Amino acid sequence: MPVKSKYDFNDLTKKLGGQKMPLCNFCGTCIGICPSGALTSDYEAGKPVFDESRCTQCSLCYLHCQGIKVDFSELDAKFKGGDKFDTYLKSYKKCFLGHSEDDQVRRKGASGGSVTRLLVYMLEKKIVDGVILPRNKPDQKWLFRPEIVTDIKTVKASSQSKYCLIPTNEILKTLKDKKGKYAIVALPCQIHSLRKLQNEGNKHAQKIEYILALICGHNMEYGATTFGMKKLKIHKEDVIDVKYREHGDWPGGLSFHLKNGERKGINFFNYHYLNAVYLPNRCRLCPDYYGNYSDISFGDSWLVRLLGRGMNERGLPKGWSSIIVRTQKGLSLIESAQKDGAMHLEEIEPAEIHESFPFNISYKLNGIFIRLKLARKKPEFIGLQKPEKLDRYFYHFIYNIVLIIGASRAFRFFLSIMPLNFNLFLIKNFKKLMGYKPNARDMVLKYNEKSNV
Repeated sequence: MPVKSKYDFNDLTKKLGGQKMPLCNFCGTCIGICPSGALTSDYEAGKPVFDESRCTQCSLCYLHCQGIKVDFSELDAKFKGGDKFDTYLKSYKKCFLGHSEDDQVRRKGASGGSVTRLLVYMLEKKIVDGVILPRNKPDQKWLFRPEIVTDIKTVKASSQSKYCLIPTNEILKTLKDKKGKYAIVALPCQIHSLRKLQNEGNKHAQKIEYILALICGHNMEYGATTFGMKKLKIHKEDVIDVKYREHGDWPGGLSFHLKNGERKGINFFNYHYLNAVYLPNRCRLCPDYYGNYSDISFGDSWLVRLLGRGMNERGLPKGWSSIIVRTQKGLSLIESAQKDGAMHLEEIEPAEIHESFPFNISYKLNGIFIRLKLARKKPEFIGLQKPEKLDRYFYHFIYNIVLIIGASRAFRFFLSIMPLNFNLFLIKNFKKLMGYKPNARDMVLKYNEKSNV
């Protein structure tokens, strides 16, 4: 039995900001490592549920919560990344543009189908015994939970990012009874806790052989999904699947698959900008955009020069992936996939990775220091390097206020009674007011905007 200490989940809850826990982003770490089963998941509320009668006060939840603390200096010291360094990417080995060579996987993926194809490849070649990714809850198809998947057909059916809070790291309690090696798809914040556990010798976390990161500007509370259901007059019980990058042409919007065979959806532009309303507070205070401690990081590519390469029959672009390889085993894996015809890769320099994400670089990797300065409740970040000069201080200050107002109950109610595209109208005019300059991403989206409306 674990030795009792001064911390239990009640202490953790208080430190995270009380019962609402604004510094919790439902990463699932506390649930996954709790030795007594005192913590379980409320998937719809997006938070852990605590059974105090089962708590042994071992402090594991408190000590491994990335809403409490992240020691970046320790992670940097123990992470064996590449010998190259970039201010934003941190350590890396190579950068690529890529996509799945399986055209069907590419079409169904969020950005080139690269993650899905690589997971399938690992199963085909028996490199891992299973892959960990989000799957629909069997009894509540509109919600997602992490599962170990060994079936290739199921992996392909699970493609695309899920823009809702999923307790990915709760899978650690399932790994307790498993043997073998696994690959996991995770967000940067979830990876912070996984790497900490691996560094400490946690046997369950060490079964995860490959960590694939999704480049992450933000996640969304589950309220963004239910907002879509209400606007489309959909009952949760009628939903059999949710796809967040499917409706309309690429890059695709929120789509609901219903029991009667019908599909209803919201275009990319109207749904995407709900992030200004349903942004989890902990996401607002996250400084890791590129998944700096993964083996390989994946995200969209918005390079204008790719528009003429890879078009569907309607002349609209197919997705491409921005790929950052950080470790030697990650490089060996993805180059083997290329050699065996599973992946198409083109090596590029970091500048072309950054070209796709200028706003997010400014917002997440620079504006974070302004938001941290203004936040009353915030995690303790050790070893986080601050730039010599903060970029666009006034813009980030105003945008931080906008995010706080957007998250209020009053504004969410107001938005719920307005036309579906009202939030898009507000965001576009806010950008004009703040002198926002269109970038590569805006040009690509404008190219495809009418097909998604």
